[in-house]
Amino acid sequence: MSDTETKLSAYRKDINEIDDKLVKLFIKRMETAGKIGSLKKEAGLPVLNVKREEEVKKRLTEDVPEVYKESVYKLYDAIFSISREHQESLKRQ
Repeated sequence: MSDTETKLSAYRKDINEIDDKLVKLFIKRMETAGKIGSLKKEAGLPVLNVKREEEVKKRLTEDVPEVYKESVYKLYDAIFSISREHQESLKRQ
């Protein structure tokens, strides 16, 4: 195995471990979003809360290096979209 292949293998192992943690955290986040969705359903509140989403993105990007800020915004746009879909599905039940 070449030096490059050895390094790639090590980096990919690191990425796999990070991905495993991300998935576990995502599941926990979705379960919590589901609880929020149930509360919103009971209270007759809308799923979409633009102000809250913007506050979260602002908070999360405050200390993020400039080079990653746009990516974090896009990541959370996707996460919020998935969370809203999940909450909407709970409201229909």
